Amino acid sequence: MAENMSELEFNNPYELPPGLPVPVDDGACDHLPGVDVPSVVLPSTGNRSVNVAEVSKDRVVFFFFPAAGRPGVPDPKGWNQIPGARGCPTFQVESTIPLVPPLCIRRLSLVVTSGKVERVFYPVFPPDKNAGEVLRYLQSR
Repeated sequence: MAENMSELEFNNPYELPPGLPVPVDDGACDHLPGVDVPSVVLPSTGNRSVNVAEVSKDRVVFFFFPAAGRPGVPDPKGWNQIPGARGCPTFQVESTIPLVPPLCIRRLSLVVTSGKVERVFYPVFPPDKNAGEVLRYLQSR
């Protein structure tokens, strides 16, 4: 936690701040469609561990998002002025699994069918509209 409270900003995580920079598709997820989902265990919002490959045998949607933007927890000062920061935690992740290249983990959604990535939603912006966008995609199939 920051020692100086002036380095922190409190935001309502349910509202996007005005003037929020729109993230640009940098191609970081272009390789994902058609990729086999690896057997990797990730934490879920239900506070349990989920083996991604095991739950991907049928059709499933994964929403990846940062732990930032939680109610009552401050964001670093200036965080919202960084394009895509609302979808990116404050650390870098190095990974050997093919779904997550070594990059800043960003907000993204994956539709996975029979163990393969069918559709990628990236960059996700605005984040409050993504679930509806994914639902419309699924209804069109």
